[in-house]
Formats: sequence, structure tokens, C-alpha cells
Amino acid sequence: MQRGMDALGTAVFWARPEDGRIVYGNRAALTLFGCSEQELLSWRMPDIDATFRGGGWCEHISELQQSRTLERQTILLDATQQPLLVDLDSSVVAMDSAG
Repeated sequence: MQRGMDALGTAVFWARPEDGRIVYGNRAALTLFGCSEQELLSWRMPDIDATFRGGGWCEHISELQQSRTLERQTILLDATQQPLLVDLDSSVVAMDSAG
């Protein structure tokens, strides 16, 4: 699945539900955030999504697990902390241990 995501022109990034740690970002995500892959993988969702700066990640994941998909407008922060107003689609994806 990751190979297909790498080729997309739309930014795609995956985060672990338990702590929001970013575990994958495609080339478009690296361009959007203006960062390296290593830098992106060191971030958690509260680092880049202003919505979660004061908490709320666990509640978001609970809602997402119930609905399986969510669409919302939010403000993401790039590597220089510049705000990016985006439409964000979130989905639950089950991953095997191979990723």
C-alpha cells in the first residue's frame, strides 16, 4: 500500500492511534510540510495539527474508530510553524506487522 501512496500528488501521512506519532509520509506530505522524512517521522499529530495542541487526540481517535472516516477542515503547521489551512480526510486502516 505504501508504494501506491508514494506516487500520489496528494499529501498522505499516517499516525499511530495510541500516541499520534507520525509513522509515514509520502513525497507530497514532505513537500507540504517543507521537511525531510526523518523530521516528519519525529513529529506527533499535536506537533502539526493545531486542533490537538491542547489535547483531544484520544477523543479524535475514538470518534474515528466509531465512524471509520472523518472529514474536517483544520490548520496544520509546517516545519517553520507557518499555518496551512487544509481539508483533512482521516480513515482507520488496519496494518499488519510488515507495515
